[in-house]
Amino acid sequence: MSLFKVLIDDFSLLNQIPQLTIENQRCQLVVDENLVVCFQMNEDDQLHMYSTIGMLIGTSDQQLQILELISRANYLGFGTNGMVLSLSPLGKQVILSGSWPLVALNKCDLTCRFEQFIKTAEHWQNKLAVSLQQQPLSNHSPQHIKGMRI
Repeated sequence: MSLFKVLIDDFSLLNQIPQLTIENQRCQLVVDENLVVCFQMNEDDQLHMYSTIGMLIGTSDQQLQILELISRANYLGFGTNGMVLSLSPLGKQVILSGSWPLVALNKCDLTCRFEQFIKTAEHWQNKLAVSLQQQPLSNHSPQHIKGMRI
């Protein structure tokens, strides 16, 4: 059994959620209708946590305003709690992501990082929505990954 699977299983047990289904070293957790968090293990032995938190939409001035917000937030990680805001290469989705060495994590560490990720994601969903006066993003989960709703 891989270290990633053991960690995800322990995380699920600790947080009293059903066991997450891992496919191709990925799984996801639907936190609410507006937030789907993906966990992915890559060859670099890093656990990546990411979520689509908004869209780069609106007028060109509004898009520039969003890009400036993202740039300021990413400066030294101060506005993102050490995580990264970026644009997906295949569209105009705004992505929040973080990564940590898998060997340095246990179920409690992952739970703390997950809770901080959720707080940061919700903060930026709201900030992006307010900047465009739009509703927070609806569920845009990848269809090829089975998720668990909590």
